[in-house]
Amino acid sequence: MKNARLLLLSAVAGALTAASCTQDKKVETTTTTTTVPGDTAVVVSDPSDAEYQDRADRIANRLANDLDLTDSVVVTKVRTVYYTRAKRLGNLNTQYATDTAGRYAAARAVNVEADNDLRAALNSPDKYRQYETSRINYADERYVGGDPEPVVVTTPTTTTTATTTRRAAPRKAIKKLENDDDNHKVKYVDGSKRKVSKDGDVKIKRADGTKIKIDADGERTVKRF
Repeated sequence: MKNARLLLLSAVAGALTAASCTQDKKVETTTTTTTVPGDTAVVVSDPSDAEYQDRADRIANRLANDLDLTDSVVVTKVRTVYYTRAKRLGNLNTQYATDTAGRYAAARAVNVEADNDLRAALNSPDKYRQYETSRINYADERYVGGDPEPVVVTTPTTTTTATTTRRAAPRKAIKKLENDDDNHKVKYVDGSKRKVSKDGDVKIKRADGTKIKIDADGERTVKRF
């Protein structure tokens, strides 16, 4: 009889132990599979990036026209240089918000690096020298509020005290300006036209009839007449 009671108590104890282990496992499983709110990342686009992209397009387009660049690969590299420069300079405004001297030094370093990258992108000593004679026309800050007036660059001669004046192409007078949700169109008095689509494509018609198309990927097509 005593042995029977011992066996019964052992069986009850074993059942309680098993139940306890089962409960522990359920708690562990529940804890492991619980999803913590906020684990899902939310991507927020930088509104300044669109401005950097647009600025790079306009500067690269001017340089391509001034240097007569027709290789789409080169133009794409040039655009990348100017986009990277615009983005880095934009970041400096936050980084050096209260340090004017620090920002000036940092901006100078960014511009020097951009010049080196541009030299590599052009891969032509002649084209780069041509760029150097009017470098100020492609300065980032001049394009913040729109397309600027080309500046007059004076270069001293080596044989006399006189100076030789080099003029960039004069700014053309606008005849008609159209803006809508999808396109930005400009017509000039000399007959040339410029159209920028919402998707980033740029179409240019020069006064001599030459047509230039630059798609959103940077591929450049030129048709001469």
